[in-house]
Formats: sequence, C-alpha cells, structure tokens
Amino acid sequence: ATIGIAVIDVQTGRVLCAIDASKPLIPASNVKLITTGTALLLLGPKFQFTTEIYGSGKRNEDGVLPGDLVVVAGGDPAISGRHHGGKTTAVLDDLAAQVARKVRLVSGNLVIDDTIFDREYVHPSWPQDQLVRWYCAPVSAFALNDNCVDVSVTPGERAGDPARVKLDPPTGYFTVNNRCTTIASGQGRAIIHRLPRADTLVISGRLAVGGPGAASPVAVNDPARYAATVLRERLAN
Repeated sequence: ATIGIAVIDVQTGRVLCAIDASKPLIPASNVKLITTGTALLLLGPKFQFTTEIYGSGKRNEDGVLPGDLVVVAGGDPAISGRHHGGKTTAVLDDLAAQVARKVRLVSGNLVIDDTIFDREYVHPSWPQDQLVRWYCAPVSAFALNDNCVDVSVTPGERAGDPARVKLDPPTGYFTVNNRCTTIASGQGRAIIHRLPRADTLVISGRLAVGGPGAASPVAVNDPARYAATVLRERLAN
C-alpha cells in the first residue's frame, strides 16, 4: 500500500507529523467521513431524500393514465430493506401501493428521471476486475439495495440436480446462467459472478447434498434499469 500522513494541530496550525503529505493519492474508504461531514454541513441533519412519481397525462374516471408514469429520482441511498425489517422491496412496494390507489392502468411507459446525478456510475480508477463486488457498486440517483442483488445458492435435493439459486430482490431482470451442480458428498464450493458490462449472473461450482450453500451481494451493471424493472414488477403485482 502507498500512504500519506499529515497530522496538524488545528489550533496552532503546527505540523506534528508529515510523511509524503503532499503526494497525490486516490482516497480510500475514509473519504466517506469527509463526504458525510460535507453533506451534514450543506444539507443539514433534517434533510430528507425524496423520490417522486408523476403522471404525464390526465387520469380518467376508470383510473387509466393515458400517458407515462414518471419517476423523479432524488438520490435516496436507503431504497432497501435496511430500515424495513430486511424486506428489500419495501420502499418500492409502498410507492406501487400509492400509485395503485389512483391508477389502474398506464397506457404509456415507465420513465425514470435520474438526471439529478450524472451517468458516471463507476469511477475510471476503480479496479476493473472488482466491479462485481458490493464495494464497487455503481453510484446512481435511482438506487435499489445499494445497487446490488443478493444471490444465495443452495444444493439440490439429490446428486446430479442443479443447485438452487435465489435472488433478493426476487426479479426477472437478470439472466441467470446456473452451472452449479449437486454432488453426493464431499467438500463443495459455489462461485457467484457477473459477466463484465452485463447483468448476467454466472453460478458455477458444486455443492454437497445437505451441505452449506453460498451467498454474496453482487453489484449490478445498469442500476437505473435494474431499479426500474423491479419497480415495474411491483406495480404489476
């Protein structure tokens, strides 16, 4: 690792320690402290992120919207199950229920306006071979489950069966290539991966009958389309 250190007395300005203090370096995870402090300073502790839904046409008496349903994303980082008992779709379920109270059918499209952020989802200096990892998840204005899908793999009932793959949130958005098989006994291992620049999940390896499975969050490739697809599925439900 390469590090730089600067320790300064904030009252006197005296430098107490300096090791490569002026060397330009890419910030590590500790930059989140500065980001959070800046957000608190500029937005205040009572700031709330909002996600708004509009109809582009006038709803008729039968609840038909003759236009688009438009979601205006506000950068909310908490559209997840973190504050909802672990239910990943809780926030989207609530949004869908609010829409369903007024709208029965949408004749147009589901449109996502995520322009409050830019489209540089992934920083170019991030390690390209780690972009499927949760800590390299893309940054977007409409973000579901930290822009990750939680993948769990368990063995089948008998040797030769394909392993069972479960996604959270449950969605048909991903293409799942399940190559993981079940063996009668012995040590097993399941490998969970995503193809580069695609939302195709590849599950390989083998698991023993009755043995432990595997689970891992996987960062998505197209966060806005992922969140929009799950929202559309919740609206359809």
